Amino acid sequence: MRHEVSVEVRALYQMLENDEPGKACRDVEEGEDSEFDCRSRCRMEMIRDMCKCTPLSLSYLAKDDLDKFPLCDYTKCEVE
Repeated sequence: MRHEVSVEVRALYQMLENDEPGKACRDVEEGEDSEFDCRSRCRMEMIRDMCKCTPLSLSYLAKDDLDKFPLCDYTKCEVE
């Protein structure tokens, strides 16, 4: 079996050097929360602020606010 795949790169992200020390997530919630959960919530909030929607891969973090922030259709999200 053989598959053909085409890929188009539209943007390239290059991380800038930073002399400041790394910072752990500051909004760790009490209980079972981990730094991973904290960072995931932070990413979800950033995407919600930018696109007014809930990222599909982070929808498990959404509580009862999917009516306000529906699941994302990234083709409708314009980022400057």
